[in-house]
Amino acid sequence: MHSSITGSVFRLLLLFGFIVSITGCSIFFAKPPCVPLGQPATALDTVLSVLSLRRDDVGINCTLRQNDPFFLDKVGILLNKPLLLNSFAQYCEAALHNTPRSVSSLIVLAADVMELPIAAVALKEEAGACTECQGLPAPLKDSIENIYVSLFRARRSYARAFKGLTAAEQVFIKKRFEALLWSVSSGTTRTRKEDQNVHERALYLAAQVHRRNLLEGALIVAAAIDKALRLLNDQHLLLIRSQVNGQQITMQSPIGEIIIGGFGNNRYDGAMPALLIDLGGDDQYEFTQYNPFSVIVDLSGNDMYLPTGGSAYGAGIMGVGFLVDREGNDHYAGQHSTLGAGFFGVGVLIDEQGDDVYVSHTLAEGAGAFGAGILCDYAGNDFYQSAMYSQGFGFTGGCGFLIDYAGNDKVLSCGGIADFREKSNAYQTCSQGFGQGFRGFAAGGIGMLYNGSGDDVYEGSYFCQGSSYWLSIGMLIDNAGSDTYQARRYAQGAGVHSSIGVLLDRAGNDTYTSWAVSQACGHDRSMGILWDSQGDDRYIAEWLSQGSGNDSGRGLLIDEQGNDIYTAGTHGTQGCGIFNERRDEPSIGILIDGSGNDTFNGTGKNNTVWTCGRIGGGADVAGEMPAISVTCDLWLGGEETRHGTRGMGNNAECVKKESLGYNEQIKGNEQKNWIVVPELEGALISEDSWDEASERLAEKIPSIIPALFQYMDIKDVSVARTLEETFKKIARKDVERIHILMLQEGLESSKKSFLLYVLGDIAHPESKDFFVSLLKDRDTKIQALALRGLYKLKASPPIKDAQRLIKSADVEVRKYLAFSLCYCEDGTAISLRNKLQKDVDLNVRYAASVLK
Repeated sequence: MHSSITGSVFRLLLLFGFIVSITGCSIFFAKPPCVPLGQPATALDTVLSVLSLRRDDVGINCTLRQNDPFFLDKVGILLNKPLLLNSFAQYCEAALHNTPRSVSSLIVLAADVMELPIAAVALKEEAGACTECQGLPAPLKDSIENIYVSLFRARRSYARAFKGLTAAEQVFIKKRFEALLWSVSSGTTRTRKEDQNVHERALYLAAQVHRRNLLEGALIVAAAIDKALRLLNDQHLLLIRSQVNGQQITMQSPIGEIIIGGFGNNRYDGAMPALLIDLGGDDQYEFTQYNPFSVIVDLSGNDMYLPTGGSAYGAGIMGVGFLVDREGNDHYAGQHSTLGAGFFGVGVLIDEQGDDVYVSHTLAEGAGAFGAGILCDYAGNDFYQSAMYSQGFGFTGGCGFLIDYAGNDKVLSCGGIADFREKSNAYQTCSQGFGQGFRGFAAGGIGMLYNGSGDDVYEGSYFCQGSSYWLSIGMLIDNAGSDTYQARRYAQGAGVHSSIGVLLDRAGNDTYTSWAVSQACGHDRSMGILWDSQGDDRYIAEWLSQGSGNDSGRGLLIDEQGNDIYTAGTHGTQGCGIFNERRDEPSIGILIDGSGNDTFNGTGKNNTVWTCGRIGGGADVAGEMPAISVTCDLWLGGEETRHGTRGMGNNAECVKKESLGYNEQIKGNEQKNWIVVPELEGALISEDSWDEASERLAEKIPSIIPALFQYMDIKDVSVARTLEETFKKIARKDVERIHILMLQEGLESSKKSFLLYVLGDIAHPESKDFFVSLLKDRDTKIQALALRGLYKLKASPPIKDAQRLIKSADVEVRKYLAFSLCYCEDGTAISLRNKLQKDVDLNVRYAASVLK
């Protein structure tokens, strides 16, 4: 339906949509309803009805990585039940607002998000605690002693965390992941295989670090800081200043230097102390040596924190680092792993008042990798600038929060790694609420940027503003204010490669500008959501944006209220689902606009329900019904992650991880006599490069085949795509050679599957009997790909095989059985297809509905 529908006619359409949703009238499913009992129909339910979808179909089937110790259960839960994302965000917001502002509460939230919950701690006495502090005013003495004791205890906790690693192994993982995150050249000429072995060894060792101990150590120190901040109030400061000489006091202790700053403008340099409390003045910090266990508290003044030597402020680099600045217009600068960064540790920077400036380069401003990094600014008009992996960034094993409660702020991310997809002015920023994993190796973490109030400006390029990459979650939440969002690609609520990206803007007249794969786009079995609650908003993009699903992904743009303007091109925009030819699966893209007088330049229409792509569409309901209701979808905090699969739809395929797995993988990868293939060692960054390399490789058969089999074990998508093209060229010339290769004794199932996929793609008639013979294979993946081969050949399986395979628990088997049966007119085959049209899985139902 593409014509404009208004007034009573529009209301009839909505009524029809509601009737469809509760009666189950649909093209390819038979078990309603879209609308849970007791809930009113919403615009989302109307669109789902028109598209013949259930609410559960918006989620993505997720097979969890059993052997990945870094996988977060909430990633699987939220992929399957994406409407929980708003509730999950509210849960995080409540943790920030409903508890007293404290350093401890931030550590507890980080532990909760990382699924490593920790309990509150009690401060304990330590024998011989800080004898150097005797004679100081009681509030100052008690503050120093509490933090002093907490640092002792934190050191013990961190020693337990790293107990399983030797000193050399600790150095190895530090250097390995610094090189990975900072893009530092290793200076070696390792092959892909050698590099992969290094990665797997580093991940295996990283998995031996007990991150809960890291968080527990940080919480001990945070509790001591909270108590010190209560003691160092304005009234007590008057007493302290009346009793303490205004000069700087430096004390030596078993944990390192303890410094009490004077009242004037101080300059601090040299080695970073274990504890520094500055009582006032415009101070300059220029430490040249980092201390992995350090607390800095500055009580007032316009201060400068400068990056000199190896210093890092508010950073936990294989340790714990806190910086609290209570007052003043401050300037913070740093390079790597700084300004609220946790790298195998916990780093926290808190600024309570003032218009502040934060400038850094990498892994900063609220960034965590194998730990937690938090930057929290309570008030002021602030400026944030970083190049990459910053501003609410969560890498593998970690979480990163940038929290700004109030003020008109500017958050800028620029100058990271140049992105090859464009010739100029395109950079990978991976910031501003970004979660990232190590693709093919380890799941990612959670990155969150939260902004409370103010008219804010966010500027980024590629991968930013509530986006994610590889089994992770990225969130940008802006609570109030008229905000401006500018980005280029993979941004503004974009999930990429089995991950979740969400941008939630609660109120204000906002402007969203991007180029592509943005504004609620899910790419490659990912979920992308942009949810704007109130305000007159403007959305500008060109392609794969504004509610777009691509490569089996899901995109959902929801604008609840306001007079909005949508401008976009026609390729995959404004509620469009692009069919995935490689997986033979549809994607889902939906745009929902609630009340308001809206303007659409593109596919969408005001006061209309429309469809776009294979499974995509939208509705502009002008307030006739709620845009969406999620009252039944409540995030219960730890309950979901403790029980793993709570809230998942019937089509969920998730299983709990059981073991580490990296150890076995490493042993299996210590392969001798590795054959180096130059064509597969170079840069393979585009389809043209894959094709060129495959041409050269295909000319070297049969001698090259053993080496090609070895490279199938490389965890690199570009290598895999190049190998695909190579074997396709081989098969087109000599398909029997591929048949023989598949039947050779001892060939791993993964390699058989790879070759079978290739055979399906080239659809050679001589493969038909070969596919039929493999339907009896014990491996369900082989069965599924054999059915795929028949489908590509426009052939059906024998009925007896079909009757057996329809009972398979493997979704891919049932899906390709449905596809292949469409070429059979036998009554039994038709009956089997009808049964598959009632399957619990969307992709199976879709395949069974396809007409030949």
